[in-house]
Amino acid sequence: MKFKDFTGAIADFSRALEMEPKSAPRLYAYRGWTFLVDRAPKPALRDFEQAVRIDPKNADAYNGRGLARVKFGQIRESIADADEALRLGRAVVRLGGPESIRLFYNAARIYAQAAGRIDADARQPSYRAAWTRYAYQDRAVDLLRQALDLVPVDKRAAFWRETIHSDDALEPIAPSRAFVQLASPYAKPVK
Repeated sequence: MKFKDFTGAIADFSRALEMEPKSAPRLYAYRGWTFLVDRAPKPALRDFEQAVRIDPKNADAYNGRGLARVKFGQIRESIADADEALRLGRAVVRLGGPESIRLFYNAARIYAQAAGRIDADARQPSYRAAWTRYAYQDRAVDLLRQALDLVPVDKRAAFWRETIHSDDALEPIAPSRAFVQLASPYAKPVK
């Protein structure tokens, strides 16, 4: 994964699944994320569903499944997965650290993608669709704020630049006023 050799990483995770059945939920989730990064949502969804089936308390697998589901237009199901991940991840959040940041960040990505899908799927904009879109957008920004609050202060600008700013999954919410306000402390000064 670090070398962006997704095919090799998928093969390694597959081999590890054969060798370490006790680690299956975690390995299915890792392989699922690798499939998502490699733009293969169908096998990613299968892996996340398997991880959730084996370990129904795996918050990371729920977030992964939610992100895969939103790519298939399963908006309600993807939001339910993000919310379940957040519910299950409460214990992780109390401990802090990278897992907590990842929990909030990935849930934010699901909400952002869901907001974008509502735009793409709306044949005739309605009040209800617009309200839902804005609710998802606001929730995504709030979750990003919670993730940022867990990042050490001296590393927030780098986290914004290297992770949030470069993430295509967040494009649907990037023009929003709330996102722009959240970004303002991390924007590069104009010379």
